Amino acid sequence: MNDVSLITLTIITAACTAIAGGVYFSFAALVLPALEKIPSREAVTAMRWINVAAVRWPFMSIFFGSMLTSVVLVGMEMAAGNWVPAAMARIVGSVLGIAAFGITVVGNVPLNNQLASDRGSETAADTWTSFAVPWGRLNHARWICAVVSAAVLSFSLVI
Repeated sequence: MNDVSLITLTIITAACTAIAGGVYFSFAALVLPALEKIPSREAVTAMRWINVAAVRWPFMSIFFGSMLTSVVLVGMEMAAGNWVPAAMARIVGSVLGIAAFGITVVGNVPLNNQLASDRGSETAADTWTSFAVPWGRLNHARWICAVVSAAVLSFSLVI
């Protein structure tokens, strides 16, 4: 692959991970704190609807795009075997992007599915607490991975 293609793919990957990281950060900084201020039953209902709204092409294209382009970048750099600092930065940035995706798929999505299927087995307060605490921790991990991924990928373009 030529330099223009590699630079373009790096920019696309950095942009996708930055946008995904921004969504995750918004949840940490705005959405979860707001949901903590309303009654648990309303928070559960709101989060269920947020999870439904998230599974649409605008977010899914960014979400899967960041993972796909990260995997391609890692594969390209590994195949090239060119261990210069920029290549190493692309690998590290891409692995962080893959980690953000993995945290979501392995951690946040199962909690979302559990919240969606839990219809009255616990009180709303118990349901919300058993969801929000672990989901929030996982969300912090994924926004940090995604934002650092975007920063490292961007840095790889100038070193």
